[in-house]
Amino acid sequence: MLSLLVMALALLVLVIGGGLVYVAFVHPSIAVPLTVAVTGVTLVLTVVGTLIMLVTTLHKGNQAARTEAAQRR
Repeated sequence: MLSLLVMALALLVLVIGGGLVYVAFVHPSIAVPLTVAVTGVTLVLTVVGTLIMLVTTLHKGNQAARTEAAQRR
């Protein structure tokens, strides 16, 4: 199920990216604003992804430590 979701998201990104490239090609004056917008979205997604990764990693680490402490008792 996860692989299907990843493939669907990848296809969606390709379709949207292709549309943006087409618009930038047809209307060159909009290329710079589109580049700035895509850079901003990429930055936000990178920060959110990093935060999610850190939170899940810390949660798993704390959960493992609690399990280990409970086994010692």
